[in-house]
Amino acid sequence: SISHSFITIYHAFITISHSLITISHSFITIYHAFITISHSLITISHSFITIYHAFITISHSLITISHSFITIYHAFITISHSLITISHSFITIYHAFITISHSFITIYH
Repeated sequence: SISHSFITIYHAFITISHSLITISHSFITIYHAFITISHSLITISHSFITIYHAFITISHSLITISHSFITIYHAFITISHSLITISHSFITIYHAFITISHSFITIYH
């Protein structure tokens, strides 16, 4: 009877130790779950950072493109100013020829 009591006590201790092991395994599983969640959140934040960097790159590209168009516009303005200056020069030369021809007409009259 005493040996049965000891065996019962022994089984009770084994059951308690198994329960404690199960509880510790549960805590380890919960810990791993939190680590997995934190890794997922880090991955999500990295994705948002990558998207943010992509938008910055796109905006920089658009700014560069607009600057290129502005430069082209300025080049066309410079060309048109040069053409206006050339036409003014031709008009001045034309007026000079008219003045010379008037001078010759005046001399011959």
